[in-house]
Amino acid sequence: MVQGLDDLLPLFLAEAGDRLERLGSLLGAAGGDGEKLNQARRELHALKGASRMMGLREIADACHLAEDQLEGPDRAPHEELEASGDQLRTLVDALAADGGVEQNA
Repeated sequence: MVQGLDDLLPLFLAEAGDRLERLGSLLGAAGGDGEKLNQARRELHALKGASRMMGLREIADACHLAEDQLEGPDRAPHEELEASGDQLRTLVDALAADGGVEQNA
């Protein structure tokens, strides 16, 4: 994490939790719904940007990978998309634990 941004960690974790919750709902309901998939991409893009601003490269890279999985006609199967969401949740939860910050799931 970028030095000096420690005081922003609780805000980042709250935002990340909200975005991951919405992402899970969107992916669960998306199927072939292009609008829900676009919303999921926007959630990932925003989380990627916040992660980069905080210097959290691993989370930003995982967001980028998940964005790529949502692109084009060769979109990843639903199971892979869910696995990417689970990986993001694990990374954010680990950051919360390492940072000594409680986070609502």
